[in-house]
Amino acid sequence: GEMVMHNEIEVKILEIDVEETAKKIEKLGGKYYHSLQIRTIDFDLNQNYYGILSKFIRLRYIWNDTDQYHQYLLVTKYHIECEEDGSKKSTEKEVEISREQFELFEEMFRKSFKILHDTTKKRCSYILDDFLFEMDKIIPNDYEPEVLNRDCNGMAKVESVPFSENISGAIPIFMEIEGPSSEAILEIAKKLGFEEEDLKSWTTPKLLEYYSKEV
Repeated sequence: GEMVMHNEIEVKILEIDVEETAKKIEKLGGKYYHSLQIRTIDFDLNQNYYGILSKFIRLRYIWNDTDQYHQYLLVTKYHIECEEDGSKKSTEKEVEISREQFELFEEMFRKSFKILHDTTKKRCSYILDDFLFEMDKIIPNDYEPEVLNRDCNGMAKVESVPFSENISGAIPIFMEIEGPSSEAILEIAKKLGFEEEDLKSWTTPKLLEYYSKEV
């Protein structure tokens, strides 16, 4: 597959009200983009390079509910802290791979690297100008076994649960905003009714760690 590079500033806002937030995005002129189910396995490559917060390699399987297609990705990702304002810039390279390659890489990586996390989530995305809003609902691996059956890709299939409903005992739905700069993200977040202290430049492992301490 072709290699794709992303350089984005991204922030997370915890514990959002999905319907309320979606309405506000649409009121500003934003549009619904797509719904995905995503299985992500992150392997730790932390080399403690100067200025790099974290570096990991990611295997990702995506089922696109909106357009009905599967995608397998190999991603290398690292987060760099900007010295001026402490915001987090994320750089990632991704390449599309086949299912066979996905399985081969997973087997190899499990033998070589520590797993940071293996999670399934549902994602609902909106776009507005240069901004991407991704609302994420992480599905616990032990979630209601009779509802949660895994398909052939190890993807958790969760039926009959409305996206906007939080799962009891699980991480509340959060939103990631990706945009051209920290200032622009803060401005759009304020228009949606959030404050600067609501914006977290956390990696997913840090988010999971925060909630595991809370529980």
